[in-house]
Amino acid sequence: MTYNGKRKCLTFAVICVLSFSAIILEPHSGAVGATGNSLINQQPNSSSPVTEFLIPYANSGPNAIVSAPNHIFWFVEYNTGEIGEFNESSKTFNRFPIPETGAIPASLALDGLGRIWFTDQNKNSPSVWALNETASPARFHQYLTNTPTSTPVFVLADNVTNDVWFTDITANNIGKIDPLTGQITKYPLPTSNSGPAELALQNGTSYLWITESFANKVARFDRSSNTFQEFTPPVSLVSPVGIALDKSGNVWLSEHGGSSIAQLIPSNATFRKYPTTQPSIFKTTAPATIALDALGRLWFVEHFGNRVGRLDHVRGIMDEFALPTSGLAYSLRNAVDANGNFWFTEYTANRIGMIPRDATSNMTIDSAIIPISVNAGQTVSSQLSLLSTATNAVTVGLNVTSTFTTDGKTATTEVSLSNYSLILNPNQAKTVNLRITPDSNLPSGLYTAGVVATNGNTSSVRFIFLEVHGNFSILNLLQAYLPAVVIVAAAVLLLASIIVRRRRSLPASATSKTKLPIGTAVAIGLILFAFAVQITPTSTAKCIGLPPPPPNGQPVGPDYVGLALDIGSLAFFALVAYLLLRDRFRKKGRDRK
Repeated sequence: MTYNGKRKCLTFAVICVLSFSAIILEPHSGAVGATGNSLINQQPNSSSPVTEFLIPYANSGPNAIVSAPNHIFWFVEYNTGEIGEFNESSKTFNRFPIPETGAIPASLALDGLGRIWFTDQNKNSPSVWALNETASPARFHQYLTNTPTSTPVFVLADNVTNDVWFTDITANNIGKIDPLTGQITKYPLPTSNSGPAELALQNGTSYLWITESFANKVARFDRSSNTFQEFTPPVSLVSPVGIALDKSGNVWLSEHGGSSIAQLIPSNATFRKYPTTQPSIFKTTAPATIALDALGRLWFVEHFGNRVGRLDHVRGIMDEFALPTSGLAYSLRNAVDANGNFWFTEYTANRIGMIPRDATSNMTIDSAIIPISVNAGQTVSSQLSLLSTATNAVTVGLNVTSTFTTDGKTATTEVSLSNYSLILNPNQAKTVNLRITPDSNLPSGLYTAGVVATNGNTSSVRFIFLEVHGNFSILNLLQAYLPAVVIVAAAVLLLASIIVRRRRSLPASATSKTKLPIGTAVAIGLILFAFAVQITPTSTAKCIGLPPPPPNGQPVGPDYVGLALDIGSLAFFALVAYLLLRDRFRKKGRDRK
């Protein structure tokens, strides 16, 4: 091979390796966390309805909390291996060291006898514990999972049968503990590596519901027949974690790998999603577990949004309250107390937070909540009435969010408003016009668009549901996979050019014995591997019980990898075109001579 030929093959291999790296790394850009100072710009400028209680033990890592009688709250201290107790009446803390070296408590639950059950992710002895605090001294009892690669996460006490259930996210099973005999029975999920996360009992039935955070599904386990039924959503549901059931039997899920709360109606297996406000710094808001109050409202913490959300699905409104302290609002389990107040932990800030049940936003948005039927690419309009209940004039910032994308970010070509900023006087109402144009390549399904009104430390989201009828076309398919198509096309063209040039430069007798250059073969192998192997993205749900999420709590910033993929693919194609055209002009020049 000539020097120029070797140089071309080497260039080709380097470009392919860079393109391959971009393809591999691109899906991982959403798995990020937050450091203590990274969310300062997101903090409210006015007072917050959230009350915070600083834990007097440094870096305890509060990770989950439950409400007990007499204004007592129990929480796990992930970093120090202890179970914490908070007395709301006296504002005092107490702690109980777990009698094990290297204990890593993840989540907890309370049974009908007042015992505290919690999971322990110690890699040397993964287990579920029971703490009897009323005994003197307090007694711990350990139940080892005895499962290879075990990572128990959530635990749930059935006060009817007295059984205790837990999920093992890496061993892919749910377990049942009989406290009387100490026996553990395990039930593997039907989908391998499904990542069972949280579970919830459906009252009055034998059903136990489980989120499958790695498989993006929901499972229902019948305790009478020991059988599973899985529900696969027709629209994107990334890393569901939290789960709760309302009085009507609807299943509510938190999309921890995205930015939505989802509703599953089991009778017809339909899903409906409610997006949070758009994330400003991170790729997703990562709502965690869900707590249901007596009014049927759903409370949750947005890990990367550093906010508390409250969804009133009957009214079609979500209120969000920014936390007064910066940091990662990581709370693996939340609680609603006897008075209906919402309690949660703040992992990074080393605090416990509470927001009263009657916390309100000073804005009200009204609109019809009947789904609108629309074809993909078609534009529809809707009107919303925005009312301010503040005692003074306020400036309201308007934005939009949707389930067109996983993270809720919505392009101006998809949803637009007649006004983006309004000044409202006390009790003044204004009408806002909304134009919605679902992308032409959007698959059929039920989607949601939301108008976000923000003032100070609170936001309100009003939802409009869209029954989108998608239209499949080759053009839309090419548009969706443009970078991949461009890279493959360029690789094929360059490979064909190299083979043709090499065959032309060899004697006729040696043409039949032409071998593919090693560099070219390696480059082709990398490209085929990149497109043939399914890459599993690092989901934010995989950080369950292991805060802060990878990579070590660092903010993601702009999506440089995604931009690199687009720019790299186009640059690759341009380079191939340049090489081909240059050779063509050189050949014409030689022919003229």
